[in-house]
Amino acid sequence: MDERRGVMSGLTREYEALLLVDPSANEETLSKAEKQFTEAAGRAGGSVQAVNRLGKRPLAYKIGKASEAQMIQVLLELAPDQVAGLRRTVVASGALLRLGLGLAGKVSAETSTGVNDGESE
Repeated sequence: MDERRGVMSGLTREYEALLLVDPSANEETLSKAEKQFTEAAGRAGGSVQAVNRLGKRPLAYKIGKASEAQMIQVLLELAPDQVAGLRRTVVASGALLRLGLGLAGKVSAETSTGVNDGESE
């Protein structure tokens, strides 16, 4: 039994992730970002419940030079102690403009992680 992955206790929670990908990304790039996230979630002991591509949407504020992004919503179950590790893994990949990750139905600016916040216009 692997306590670290939440298997022993069986305690998981439902999370919602919002992946913001470069607005000029093609189908191959979107599929790659989606696959990287779902595989990372699996390695963290989570299970993906649904993936919804929301298309290109305008952003409330610019991220780097981007004023819009391709958005992918992922619903997953994951042990709470694995969330930080999943976030680190995905952010380190550099494939996203931004990652929002929080309890399902509660994703907000407070729970999002900027990937390229250091860039300025």
